[in-house]
Amino acid sequence: KVWSELRQWVLFIDPQRWLMDASDSNYALAAWNYPEAVSLLALWPTLAFGGWNETVAHLPWLGVALALGLGFYGQARFWGASPPVALIFVGLLLSLPMLDTHVALAGYADIWLAATFGLASCAFLQWARTRDRWQGLLALLLALACPWIKREGLVWALLLLPAAIWVWTPRRYWPWLAGGLIVSLIGGWMADGFTMRIPSLGEIQVTPDVMQLPLLGRFELHYHDVWGAVARNMLVLGNWHLLGYLVLITLLMSAPSIRVEPSRLVGTVLVISGLLVLFVLFFFTDAHHWARQYTSINRVFLHFAPAVLFWAMTVWVAPKEVVILPIGADTSR
Repeated sequence: KVWSELRQWVLFIDPQRWLMDASDSNYALAAWNYPEAVSLLALWPTLAFGGWNETVAHLPWLGVALALGLGFYGQARFWGASPPVALIFVGLLLSLPMLDTHVALAGYADIWLAATFGLASCAFLQWARTRDRWQGLLALLLALACPWIKREGLVWALLLLPAAIWVWTPRRYWPWLAGGLIVSLIGGWMADGFTMRIPSLGEIQVTPDVMQLPLLGRFELHYHDVWGAVARNMLVLGNWHLLGYLVLITLLMSAPSIRVEPSRLVGTVLVISGLLVLFVLFFFTDAHHWARQYTSINRVFLHFAPAVLFWAMTVWVAPKEVVILPIGADTSR
């Protein structure tokens, strides 16, 4: 709103620096170091409108819900779902109360991250199945956009790496890959973790007691028993309809499909990786308060919900055979 009213770009700084700043060119904001993408999305339509207007500023939130639904439908059809089945899953997605709340109460970045990471996951799973370079490029670009929407987007984007490594590894080496991962985890635990510094990003530290990640901060690790609160949020309250039950049933049903078509393991690796991240966040960090208070636990899970729902569709819907033609191939015959 400040940018719209002033018709110019001004910097936002933390309140402490603002108090010591003698100039009047800066503004204070508690979330001064958050990505600016979502603020710009609200700004652009108001510039076209000619002044600040709450309704106009919030129009992009309606647009992102529409884009998510259309993108989800297109990817579902490309996977092999019939039009009615694709529409059913789109309906399941767009009727989620938590998603609709973020459309109605526009201004939060969570639905943008959910749409970006969700469509990145859709494209990634398509690429893992078909090796379609355009789907791979789409997945890469959307994944790279995630950290520009919210800082947490970096974690979601990195979730594609374990599944990508699984794709790139020949099937005969899968047992070695799984064994190496287990040995690495045990070795790191026995060695009391590790610390490394990445230029331009900062320090990464993971120990049994502390986890420090660039852009995200430092977290003290202690187990917190919040099973009851998590189960109530996911399975009892009306935030997610029956999505929690669908995920549990699909996890059980995915095992037979993996035996028949091992390539489907990629989606399961992606989903389990995401669930592990949420488990560590809510059961081992101070974020357990978010679960007990029924607050940000739902906002954080919203980031993952479209990806989970598309994965569920891939388990229940048989993929169609797709022939990917090279660029420049003759399609006239």
